[in-house]
Amino acid sequence: MKQNFSTITEDKIKKGLYQRFIEPTKNNENNYIGIEIEIPILNLEKNQLTFK
Repeated sequence: MKQNFSTITEDKIKKGLYQRFIEPTKNNENNYIGIEIEIPILNLEKNQLTFK
């Protein structure tokens, strides 16, 4: 049996990453802005906090 192996090069990796992650973000007509807010939770009564 003859095996056909494809050589993985740095250029192929860069092109694959670009196609997978960058191209989908181009020409997107839905312009959304995301924000991340980090707020520390402070318990002034010094009791254990429980979340349900």
